[in-house]
Amino acid sequence: MGRILIAGMIVLLSGCATQNYSYVAQSNADPEIVFGSPTKFVESRQFLVNIKGATSNKCEDFTMAGDVGKNGFGGGDETAVIRTPAGQAIAISSGYSNSTVSCHPPVFMFLPQNGKRYSVDILYDSLHGSSNCFLSIIEVGDNGNQKKITNLTKLPECVK
Repeated sequence: MGRILIAGMIVLLSGCATQNYSYVAQSNADPEIVFGSPTKFVESRQFLVNIKGATSNKCEDFTMAGDVGKNGFGGGDETAVIRTPAGQAIAISSGYSNSTVSCHPPVFMFLPQNGKRYSVDILYDSLHGSSNCFLSIIEVGDNGNQKKITNLTKLPECVK
């Protein structure tokens, strides 16, 4: 049941876009984005990205960046790593599901900076019987310092 729900979620998130992300880094200065965390939780999380036209937010421009989690659909790795063009907006759509809950945080866009590394994951919070999930984007410095990215643009659902 959980795997069927996850497969349906991928189609829903991607608007039928099932291609894998394929940008090839032009230099070491291209930002690195790491999706997922092996220490936070094991549910399968899917991350789709749009660098073709993040501001236009078309469903067909989203590609699969990673299916992460120890119990991921199709095997799922604990993390997925991509490079993206520096100074070019990227939109991130995400979702996850387990046997009791599923979640699809809003789509967010941000502008990765030259030579920076980012950690992206879905965080789940449960308070007073209600559940909430959100996308966490953190800049990770060379010395391990972390800085939450706050200049995110919330986007509506993708346009078909």
